[in-house]
Amino acid sequence: MYDVVIFSTLQAIVATGRPILYSISPGVKANPHMARLVSGFVNMYRITGDDWDRWDHLQSHFDVARDFAAAGLIGAPGLLGLSWPDMDMLPFGFLTDPGANHGPYRFSKLTLEEQKSQLTLWAMVRSPLFFGGDMINVDEQTIDLLTNEVVLDINGNSYLNMEVRNSKIEYDHMPSIGLHDCENVTITQWMLRNGSQSGNIPEICWTHEELVGGCFLWEPSVSTYTVEQENITLYGPGVNSGKVIVHENWPSCLDVQTKSLSTYSLCSAKMSQIWHLKPDRKLMSSETKLCAVVNELGKTRKRTAVSNTRVWMARGIRGDYYIALFNLAEEYNNVSLSITGIIQAGFQRSDISKGSTPSEYWDTPSISYQCEAKEAWSKQEIGTIKDRLNATLAPHGCALFSLQCSFYSYPYYQSSLFSA
Repeated sequence: MYDVVIFSTLQAIVATGRPILYSISPGVKANPHMARLVSGFVNMYRITGDDWDRWDHLQSHFDVARDFAAAGLIGAPGLLGLSWPDMDMLPFGFLTDPGANHGPYRFSKLTLEEQKSQLTLWAMVRSPLFFGGDMINVDEQTIDLLTNEVVLDINGNSYLNMEVRNSKIEYDHMPSIGLHDCENVTITQWMLRNGSQSGNIPEICWTHEELVGGCFLWEPSVSTYTVEQENITLYGPGVNSGKVIVHENWPSCLDVQTKSLSTYSLCSAKMSQIWHLKPDRKLMSSETKLCAVVNELGKTRKRTAVSNTRVWMARGIRGDYYIALFNLAEEYNNVSLSITGIIQAGFQRSDISKGSTPSEYWDTPSISYQCEAKEAWSKQEIGTIKDRLNATLAPHGCALFSLQCSFYSYPYYQSSLFSA
C-alpha cells in the first residue's frame, strides 16, 4: 500500500510543474530492501528513528550507514535526479529536550569529539545535512563544525563512499542452487508469501523432496509508468518477476554464474539476477530460461565486526582520497592504516562492495602509494606518507584525512590493512 501512496504523491508533485523536494520517513523500519523499492520515487528518505544528542543514538547509525552504502543507495536514481538516505538532523548547539518545542534550551550533550564523529559520518554517507539547533543562538564552536570545508566537499561532491571493516569470518549454511531444463525440474518448488520475519516484505520460499526448505527475501522487478506532463519514466514494483535476496543487510542476490550453476553476488541491475516464478511453481532465470534447483545445503561465509575502529573511504572529484577513522570505544585508540592496502581494496577492486574483508585480498599488493596528507579537523599538514597512516583517536572521536596520492614502486610485501 505504501508504494501506491508514495507514487500518487509523486504524480501530484510532477503535475505542479514546480521544483519540490520530496522526502519520506519510514524511520526505524527502513532497510536497504525497502529503500530500493521507493528510492526511485523520492529525493530523500529517512533511514533511522529520531536522533538526539546521545552517544547511543549516534553509535547505532554506523551499522545503518554501512548497510545502505554497501547496497549502492548513496546517490541512487531518484525523482528527476538522485535520491539520498537521510540519517536525521544534527543535534548540535542549543536544543530542547525531546517533545519540548519551545524550550527550555540547553547545550548539546554530545562532546566535541562526538559531534565531529557525527558530522564526519553524515558527510561520508552523503546524508542531507539539517541543523537541529537554535539558529538565533548558534555558537562559534558549532559554526566551525558546520562550515568545515573538507566535510562539506565530501558531503556534496564525493563518490564511491563505503565502509571498510576489520572483521572475522564465520560460516553459515546456505543452499547450493543449480540450473536445469524447466521441463525436467520437479524436485524443487517455489512460492511467494508475505514475510514471516520481515514484516510485509515478500519472501520466496522453496520446498525440496529430500532437503529442509527455506526462504529468501523477494524484490519485485520494476514496472514502467509514464507521467505524460513531464515526459519522464518512473518505476513501481512488479509481481512474479524479481530478485532473490539472500541477505537483507549485506544485499547479495541469486545470480546466474554458468548455464548449470547459480551463485550469490552483490545485487545489481544485471539480467542474470532477474527470476520469474512460473505458474507451476518453478523459478526460471530470465537470462538463461533455465530453472533453479536446490542441490544441497552448502556453506557460505559471513563476517562479524570485531573492532571498535570503523574506517570509511570516498573519492573526491579532484582526485582526492578521503579516509575517515572512527573510534567507538570509551578509551583512546591508536590506529595504523596501510595506505596501499586501503586504496587498492576500496577503489581498484569491486570485492569490497560485496562486504569482503580487504586484508584477505591485499596482503601482497602489486604497487605502493605515497600521499600528501592533511587532517581536516585539526587542519594539520601531515606531509608525505608512504607506508602507513597513523592516528590517535579520542574516545568516540575521529580523524578525517584528505590524501593526494601517486604510486611510486612495485614491491612485494605482506601487510594487514589496519591495526588498532
